[in-house]
Amino acid sequence: MKTIFYQLGDKIRALHVWTFLLLMLFSLSANAQRGGKGYKGVSNRNGMLVFTDSLAFQSVYQQLEAEIAAQDRNPNAKSGPVLVGECTDDNAVLANFEAQMGIASLRTKYLRQECEDLSRGLAPEQLTENPVPDEILSAFLNEKGEMQVGTKIYYMPTVESYFVVMDGDLRTLSALERGVNPGNFSNVEVHSNLPVQADFEYTYLSENTVQFSYSGTPLPRGSTFFWNFGDGTVSTEANPTHTFQGSADQYYVRLVVTLGSQGGVQRDGGIGALLLEIGKWIWYQVPCTPFIVKNETGNPGELCFNVVTWGNHPITSYSWSFGDGATSTDANPCHTYTCDKWYNVKVTVVFADSCGTRSFIRPVNVNSFNCCTNYASITGFKYYQGGQRRIKHSQGQYYIIGLGTFITSKMTNYKKKNNGGWKKAKANLALNRSGRVYLKSPEGCKCEEPYDISDYEAVTNKKKIKMNKKIWFKQAKIAQDDPWQVAFIVNGATIHTQVTPVTCD
Repeated sequence: MKTIFYQLGDKIRALHVWTFLLLMLFSLSANAQRGGKGYKGVSNRNGMLVFTDSLAFQSVYQQLEAEIAAQDRNPNAKSGPVLVGECTDDNAVLANFEAQMGIASLRTKYLRQECEDLSRGLAPEQLTENPVPDEILSAFLNEKGEMQVGTKIYYMPTVESYFVVMDGDLRTLSALERGVNPGNFSNVEVHSNLPVQADFEYTYLSENTVQFSYSGTPLPRGSTFFWNFGDGTVSTEANPTHTFQGSADQYYVRLVVTLGSQGGVQRDGGIGALLLEIGKWIWYQVPCTPFIVKNETGNPGELCFNVVTWGNHPITSYSWSFGDGATSTDANPCHTYTCDKWYNVKVTVVFADSCGTRSFIRPVNVNSFNCCTNYASITGFKYYQGGQRRIKHSQGQYYIIGLGTFITSKMTNYKKKNNGGWKKAKANLALNRSGRVYLKSPEGCKCEEPYDISDYEAVTNKKKIKMNKKIWFKQAKIAQDDPWQVAFIVNGATIHTQVTPVTCD
């Protein structure tokens, strides 16, 4: 009897196992139907998406892009889940992706905020703008603006200024979230898409004492400075004087500038702060060493050079090599470069005393400002049909280090309700983009052939339309005299045409 009982128990346990496996298979099948194909090379680690490498990032991005395109071609495609009141998620593909990955994304955070603002009666121009305009990228970022690609953590509360934790250290990320200045960490890079640049000059006061002065783009009121001199000391002065105490013959000096205000919005050093960074190697003034000093003339591509030495060591002859094949024997030569790039400038001098013949090489960056920005962004609103409808149009371009250039064009259609409020409304929408950008290369964009980004996209019976262009793993810039533009079309009528703004420093 016991034997029969045990055999029956075994059969029941086996039935439970098979039932569990069938339920798992059904669940996986349901997830596959809800989220499309599986997404390889990405996982969720403690609320942050982790891509195995940049190629996995590209692959998942392109897979989602294809699924969204298929959805947009279907005028009867269902919307995503309801977020607030009658407001639904505009992108069912990304909503399913986020649900499948279990991620609370930056995209949904701002989309839900938009729905709440509309339900409270706010007009479209009063809505909170997502600081990361590319929908897929903002779906990859968690609500704090974070994701990991390979060993790099991208902390991107905004595309204007963002951090990269190079070794994926979560403790460093936590410190950045708390507002600790990134200049404290050797494993953090600060990247800016702003049309402003940080820079500094330095003057030797003695053999190991240097006067530093900020020389970049004029800064808004309330901006702060953080200097890391590379010898274990720091300063928060705007123009500090520093005496190096170490035994090395050169130090990497790093300056991080936090902008005090941008667009009338005061920001602090924490989440959302806009930062600029510049670093330079500083050499000790060693006797008999001919240090090169660079001076900009203001003319496109023109630089002037001279030599300084520490101590009274007269020079009898100079031999310059400007890094582009040109040479000079003048003491203080000026040279005009034809391309925007880095050059190694070398000088060889003959001293009149026991110092003999010495050489020195200094890398210099040439920027003619012909091709001057990798970031542009503009958002606006236009009424039509007697003010009863309006569109929200936006376009922009920005570069994410290690991933590439993102070029976005978007339009959302709104209709006025009987109670005076607004809601998103369906229409036949189209975008017509024309123009080109210039790819950054060793020769610089001034000497590069233009890269055409002209495109046309149309959808039927949709509330919004977007058109994205990715130039994978390359940086593209906009020429000041050659910006691209977008025409925004509703039901066959061009409502507005917008040229992309280009601001040069």
